[in-house]
Amino acid sequence: MKKGLLLVLFFLGILGVANGQIILRNSREVLVAKRVSMGVKFGVNDCKMYYTDDKIGATHNFSMRPAAGLYFEIPVARFFSISPEFMYIERGTKSTYTYGKNEEITVDYQFKARYFDFRVPFQFYWLISNSFKPYAFVAPDFGYVLGGRITMDQPKLEERPHLSCDVGSANISPYDLSLLMGVGFRFDIKMDKTAMYIKVEAAYNHGLMDTFSDKEKSDSPTSLNVNAYNVTGHRYNRGIEFMLSVGMPFYSKKGTCSYFERPSRW
Repeated sequence: MKKGLLLVLFFLGILGVANGQIILRNSREVLVAKRVSMGVKFGVNDCKMYYTDDKIGATHNFSMRPAAGLYFEIPVARFFSISPEFMYIERGTKSTYTYGKNEEITVDYQFKARYFDFRVPFQFYWLISNSFKPYAFVAPDFGYVLGGRITMDQPKLEERPHLSCDVGSANISPYDLSLLMGVGFRFDIKMDKTAMYIKVEAAYNHGLMDTFSDKEKSDSPTSLNVNAYNVTGHRYNRGIEFMLSVGMPFYSKKGTCSYFERPSRW
């Protein structure tokens, strides 16, 4: 349901951009920032993993994980910009299932992976005013696994009720590819010699690459979560992200207006 809502908002944002350009094309008061800017962003990733073939019938739940990074925003046109990002983000899943014939054993399983991501959002602004600019964006997202931790709790077992191991090449693919889609709001703020802006974003991240490692598929490592193997399907990252960012233009000069421009380039 959340995925559907984000997709609807995304396409409404695209339509709003087109409408905004027709109405406001000749107004210099509502242009988006025309200077290259740099900013920091942070927030949370409400994540889980999607399994195409879950033999044990586990319930996979969303869980909040941190995210933070650095980005550059490069204006291309009055309603369009490109914003490369370098992000630290955590992903994973929380699962609960039972096994056993005579006595059911409940298992609480957590998979936490840390990623370094490089993203290239394409941002489409809806030009409402010189200080308030809604936008929609879409981005390819390339991820590299930095590490993580897997834990499994089985409280009813007297021996080894708690197990854990590190995330590595034996239990996850080192790379990830996903598609990020979302909407946001940008607020430009005047200052004495320069300006700054604040952005609030919500996005859906749809994993496109199987996160099972080659070793998992070949059954060569000893699995911590033995009841979930042999691997026959695929595993994909999913996430709903909420981000807050603060940015400033590289160009600053006394008297610079709030949308950070020299004489118009467009």
